[in-house]
Amino acid sequence: MIIEIRTLLTNWKTKRYIDQCTYKRLYSDEDLPRSYGLIKIHKEGYPLRIIVSCIIPSSILQLF
Repeated sequence: MIIEIRTLLTNWKTKRYIDQCTYKRLYSDEDLPRSYGLIKIHKEGYPLRIIVSCIIPSSILQLF
């Protein structure tokens, strides 16, 4: 899946559908975020708390 996304982004950049800045923001060398659930044992029915595990570059965090 990652290869297909990278190929699509490269094609869009080559055809000038997106500029270099947009390409760099969308293109990632890192793995996709992973998610998992932690069981809330104190709640009835044992619902899950969803946790998304990812590393966000500090340059993106500065925007917020």
